[in-house]
Amino acid sequence: MNGYNLIAPYYLFFVKLVFGDLLFKAQTHFLTKKLDPAQILIVGGGSGELLSFCLNQYPTTRITYVESSSKMIELSEKRVSTQDQKRVDFKCKSIFEWDTNQKFDLVVLPFILDLFSEINCHNLLHKTKSILQKKGFIMITDFSNNSSKFQKALINFMYLIFNSVGATERASLPEFYSLFASEKLSIIKKRKLGKKYYKDLVLTLQLTPC
Repeated sequence: MNGYNLIAPYYLFFVKLVFGDLLFKAQTHFLTKKLDPAQILIVGGGSGELLSFCLNQYPTTRITYVESSSKMIELSEKRVSTQDQKRVDFKCKSIFEWDTNQKFDLVVLPFILDLFSEINCHNLLHKTKSILQKKGFIMITDFSNNSSKFQKALINFMYLIFNSVGATERASLPEFYSLFASEKLSIIKKRKLGKKYYKDLVLTLQLTPC
């Protein structure tokens, strides 16, 4: 899925145009200072807005940033100050091609599961569990499966765009809860965010292996 190289220069602009700060607020909702993780893995962090937040929120934390789009990596690198460069390890690879012996206190999956096929969603969560510290957490943010006609049309339109540039493996949202249950992931915290037409559009969760 190299399609994100094509849309990288415009990605954040259109996200802000359509959603304002909603997606960013959802991604950071449970990333409180109380967590204080020593090692964070961010998978598919896009243009680096989330990375910049984590660097500021956790000033001593080391972050591994796995992103398959080289253009997104370039944009993310520009957000990292000279002082913080030693705290970030950029990996321009698919999460499925990347391997590590590290264990992480926190793995962040921002709007990632909605991109992968069913089998790759399972593969991603399985891999994520294998690199978590014993008391580690997974933070997942994604669009919610709601009954609103407007929201369904919006999500269908996004899939149409992403499929046209080869940026996704699927055409509809996963069934998140059955996916978590089958991978034996327990939901610690859950919150839906959004107002008016976007009411409860975005779902953010903190999970841990059962």
